[in-house]
Amino acid sequence: MLNIIYARVLKINLWLFFRKCQLDMALPFVLVIFAGITLNHLIPAISWVNTFIKIIILLVFYSFIAYYTAINNYEKELLFGIAKRLIKK
Repeated sequence: MLNIIYARVLKINLWLFFRKCQLDMALPFVLVIFAGITLNHLIPAISWVNTFIKIIILLVFYSFIAYYTAINNYEKELLFGIAKRLIKK
């Protein structure tokens, strides 16, 4: 129902919207899934510490992959603007 409203009332190009929002993020997502599967074989998840270590590793990995493959220059400027404001405080 919302797609009909987006296309007819708001005149949004749904294919472009879908590509920008979903398909650009697919590569980082798939790479993190494979990295997570590999990480499960390398580090056994017996304790909370191992689980948190894996979470941090995957978060950093996803952040770098998404930064270089999925987000555009405008979004990068927004991230740096927020970081600069947080550092000033």
